[in-house]
Amino acid sequence: MTESPHLLTLSEQARMVREGDITAVELVKAHLAEIERLNPRLNSFITVDAENAIKQADVIDKSRAAGEKLGPLAGVTVGVKDSMVCEQQTILVFSKIGFPKKTLLPSHACVKPEQSSLERPT
Repeated sequence: MTESPHLLTLSEQARMVREGDITAVELVKAHLAEIERLNPRLNSFITVDAENAIKQADVIDKSRAAGEKLGPLAGVTVGVKDSMVCEQQTILVFSKIGFPKKTLLPSHACVKPEQSSLERPT
């Protein structure tokens, strides 16, 4: 395994997961460690769903172990911009990207998992 898997390109990450040089769980944990190390200073992530990321990575690892064909980016770790609606995640919306054109969003709208409507942050 490489010393800094979080610095690999997506294609390198995918290749290493496919070839068994690194597990998807190891890769996710490497990225999570970097987020934990840097996010207090950079404030790049509003929400980090470590538990779900590790669960999804485990599914990839089990699929690989079972000999199933993996998709081209299976096992790679990506961050999702907080303007994209994700199940059970709080998002801040500074644009209308990712929302149906019929949806009118107020500037700086916020969606929390427990609510079904948009509100302005306080």
